[in-house]
Amino acid sequence: KLKNFFLFRPFEYYVEMYGLPNYGSLDITAFVAVTYTVIFGMMFGDLGQGFVLALVGFLMWKLKKTALGKILIPCGISSMCFGLVFGSCFGYEHLLDPLYHAVGLAEKPLEVMNSINTVLLLAIGIGIGLVTVSMILNVVASIKAKKFGEALFSNNGVAGILLYLVLVNLVVAFMNGPQIVPTAVCIPIIAVCAVILFFKEILIALVDREPEKMPESITDFLLQNVFEMLEYLLSYFSNTVSFLRVGAFVLVHAGMMMVVFSLAGESENIVVILLGNVLVIALEGLLTGIQALRLEFYEMFSRCFEGSGKPFRTVTARLEQK
Repeated sequence: KLKNFFLFRPFEYYVEMYGLPNYGSLDITAFVAVTYTVIFGMMFGDLGQGFVLALVGFLMWKLKKTALGKILIPCGISSMCFGLVFGSCFGYEHLLDPLYHAVGLAEKPLEVMNSINTVLLLAIGIGIGLVTVSMILNVVASIKAKKFGEALFSNNGVAGILLYLVLVNLVVAFMNGPQIVPTAVCIPIIAVCAVILFFKEILIALVDREPEKMPESITDFLLQNVFEMLEYLLSYFSNTVSFLRVGAFVLVHAGMMMVVFSLAGESENIVVILLGNVLVIALEGLLTGIQALRLEFYEMFSRCFEGSGKPFRTVTARLEQK
């Protein structure tokens, strides 16, 4: 049974949905709780609508005792926090201006529809950070399981992390961004990491003393690893680019509320605005939750979590089942 801090405990529901950690392995519930809450809040950033979500979650928890209710509460609070950053409250983009002026700001911190490139680049930056942290967690989990070869030589190990970060550095430099590591240093690192990943099965078998993992056929080994190298590169790219959906949902949320106010007209028909908010909270809240969970499962869990554990049952419980 998973045991976590009470604030993280509701997110055990998502971890158990994917699978339980093996005995003695890493429990990533805390990681899920923090990342899911932040991603959801950013994708659904609105002070007023976030409050409604948190309230709905509280009522679901108190009245129905549902696990999702307890998850919605922190997600709603996160949405409220990002709503303060985006300056949005029930779709009103300038309702919070007096608040910003009171604290000495000339305007809201981020005007979403005027900062599309910033929003998308921020989403990619978050993706790079979370993919890297996921691989670091895999290294920690491998060391904890005493699989030192996996920790060092796998595509989600130290070699994979170095290759990923160096490739990111080169791509950023190619797009006229800051280059932290010079190209002359990047090329040798890429070459060494590529060789390590190509021969990772042999290296892992030697370090972890698992001779059964040694390849039997040289030809099959070479062909298989050529395709695996391509798969590693594609997965690094796809996992990172997949976080663009975070930025896309930020823009979609702002766009949907613009449509609502456009339909409401210059008189700002309160019925249209109310119904529009209800529709956005229900529809986009559902989609945001699903997309945030997808990012957790496919872009992060796949790199650091196996989920092949089995729940502990006492002998008495087993006999009763039989």
